[in-house]
Amino acid sequence: VAVALSHAAILEESMRARDQLMEQNIALDLARREAETAVHARNDFLAVMNHEMRTPMHAIIALSSLMQESELTPEQRLMVESILKSSNLLATLINDVLDLSRLEDGSFELDLGTFNLQTIFREASNILSHINLYLRK
Repeated sequence: VAVALSHAAILEESMRARDQLMEQNIALDLARREAETAVHARNDFLAVMNHEMRTPMHAIIALSSLMQESELTPEQRLMVESILKSSNLLATLINDVLDLSRLEDGSFELDLGTFNLQTIFREASNILSHINLYLRK
């Protein structure tokens, strides 16, 4: 009788452990599916944002380039150059932000290159001076 009771207790404990493992497996499976859904939603969002942000920016760059080739007053030429430089900078910023998603999935590669810091500061200063000039009018 003692052996039978011992076996019954062991069987009951193993059944409880099995039920608990089944509940944990169900919870883990649900969490996995939710994580996959979140990754899919994030990828869909990034794909849409990629298109929705880059397409208008490329149109601004292209139209500014076309305007730059037309007959413009010196003041208009400076404004168009500012638009073109600003839109190129914004396009770079958009690309950098969207590349952050690649950092998360491990496919991001660092692009090492040289640049002239003085030139960057000078271009930023020129853009701001054109904006200030326009705002004063």
